[in-house]
Amino acid sequence: MTDNSLPTTLPTAFPTRQAAAIEGRSRRGAVTGKLRNALELMVWSGEKRADAAEKAGLADCSLRAALRKPHVLQHYTTPNWRPCGLH
Repeated sequence: MTDNSLPTTLPTAFPTRQAAAIEGRSRRGAVTGKLRNALELMVWSGEKRADAAEKAGLADCSLRAALRKPHVLQHYTTPNWRPCGLH
């Protein structure tokens, strides 16, 4: 006779949402992490988009795509925007 027992747990095709989360990624509708760092470099250091994205650890196309979103564009163009460390 052969042993045809099934495994006790089945492998999942996709990782869980928590396992798939990218470290440093902004929350939905928020500007935090790498995205905020890239925007700060563009505003305060005068970096070009590609250079700011590279220094912040983002791909240039990711920063370009983020700047098309209304909440990111509003954050970038708000005249009284300042880093959290300055009061």
